[in-house]
Amino acid sequence: MAITREAGFNVSRADRSISVDHREVRLCCNFAGENYLEVDPDAELDFEIHGEKFDEKAYRVSSTDTTRDQTPMSENVYEALRDPDVLLQVLQLNEERLLRESPLRRYFYQAVQLFARALPALVLYGGTASLLVCSIWQYRWGVLLSLTLFTLYMVHLSISILFFSVFGLFRVWRDSKEDWTAALEDFEPLDEAPDITAKDVMHVVILPTYRTPIEVLQDTLRSLAEFRSAQRKLILCLAFEEREEEAQEKEKRLKHIFHKQFADIIATYHPSNLPKHLPGKSSNESWAFQQLRKELHEARGFQASDPRVVITVMDDDSTMHPKYFEALTYHFMTAGSNHRYLQTWQAPICHFKNFLRQPVLVRISSLFSTLSELACLANPLDCHVTYSTYSISLALASAVGGWDPDHLAEDWHMFAKCAVKTEGRVRCVPIFLPVLNYTPEEDGYWETLCSRWTQAKRHALGVSEVVYVLSASFLAFLELPSWRRFFKFSWKMSPLLAKFTQTHFVNGMAGVWNVMAQL
Repeated sequence: MAITREAGFNVSRADRSISVDHREVRLCCNFAGENYLEVDPDAELDFEIHGEKFDEKAYRVSSTDTTRDQTPMSENVYEALRDPDVLLQVLQLNEERLLRESPLRRYFYQAVQLFARALPALVLYGGTASLLVCSIWQYRWGVLLSLTLFTLYMVHLSISILFFSVFGLFRVWRDSKEDWTAALEDFEPLDEAPDITAKDVMHVVILPTYRTPIEVLQDTLRSLAEFRSAQRKLILCLAFEEREEEAQEKEKRLKHIFHKQFADIIATYHPSNLPKHLPGKSSNESWAFQQLRKELHEARGFQASDPRVVITVMDDDSTMHPKYFEALTYHFMTAGSNHRYLQTWQAPICHFKNFLRQPVLVRISSLFSTLSELACLANPLDCHVTYSTYSISLALASAVGGWDPDHLAEDWHMFAKCAVKTEGRVRCVPIFLPVLNYTPEEDGYWETLCSRWTQAKRHALGVSEVVYVLSASFLAFLELPSWRRFFKFSWKMSPLLAKFTQTHFVNGMAGVWNVMAQL
């Protein structure tokens, strides 16, 4: 349906009406300095958001409800849901609608996809083959230039990791000593009338799990329970796979042990026969997110795009820092109403929980990857990307349609999806409170190496995000109304595309080119 004058909105142009379905934006906003909708403050709001009824009277009732299941809503939160300057406007990127107008559009779109899919092979194998041909034919200037550029890149990478990892360790030490609750109390908001307050914020943790030992899950939940306000401000969603035989028994046991330590514990079961759902974390999160929104609405009165809710996605073997959610609340509130819904938050991931039991080669890999990720977060020039365990507002997650079930690299894909749909406005903000997790471990030395190799190959599938960004950029080109907007979009997306290229293309050649340089 479209929001019209009857709903209390004055639509200045026909193309500014907002169609409300699961693929499009449900939130009104101020985008690029232009109000898409002018709101009559005295009008009764009665429309649908994400397929759910938004009713002004119901919201005012929920603000005074003091039952356990209903979360009280203050007047400023109610006003935030009415205020078009607070929430989000994103691109739809509806492939079917954008390509059906012209066969030529579909041909160009397919050409872009084909080029993007061939690009990794062209760079990795083509570049290596070209260097080998230059060596055989003794084209020494070509070999010298290639190896010189590659050597300069490796020197730059090594110096960056050395410097910024030390700076990142200092930030970890400093942020671990910070009293985030006191810092938030001392903070004076820039907004004259902030949309929400710190007391309104509710944290929701989605914990996808499959055949993880119950002892590991208990350790993870104990780390979450160390959050001082967990009993009032943290809802846990255990995202099980329906095909796991022991899932229901784990749910009962965990709820029995931890039911008093969290505001609520919700369990979801991802069916195994859904179309376009690839087995893995992303499809489980996609299902859990949809079920979670329904549960939050029915049990606590949270709407699908409620500005008070912050979602944290974490691996089921992770140990959170005790101050992480306090720091997350601080960063969420201090970002201001104009930016908090265009941010994600990322803590440094440390693969050290079983470090002493790892083979030497795996230890080196764990140490290098941890320092590299820490250095990237500490580097202000780096394009930060969400990884493994991260946080995102419910408003942003709902605006982009949640997690896609047909992508394996769910963390990178979710950030890329948010970046593309918000025209490059989304940023990943580091929170220097480390998250500990395990590196794959098996009974024997060789088996552990093979397990780590399997994990590395799965991480390498993140190269598919290059295909997604390029394909989605073409759809954005078709949807954006002007060349100026598209050039601005391309400029803001270029750092993310460069990040993906560096990680999967340039670093992928390091193992081969270092050997070839000695030949």
